[in-house]
Amino acid sequence: MNLEARWPEIFEGMTSRQIHTVSEIVASSWHEGREPEREHTARLAARVRGDLSKAEYRRLEGLPPTNT
Repeated sequence: MNLEARWPEIFEGMTSRQIHTVSEIVASSWHEGREPEREHTARLAARVRGDLSKAEYRRLEGLPPTNT
């Protein structure tokens, strides 16, 4: 699964390490049965880049807030 080729605009300006991090997280979800979705991948990339706080990422993903 080459997410960078599939949605290159999501990964613009990211380092190879950041791209690898996003790809690994999405691959892990894929192995658990979740199909890669553009919006989820874009939010995850924004989180890895530091454009979204942990709390904002969790809110956008519909996850409960954490205390950390």
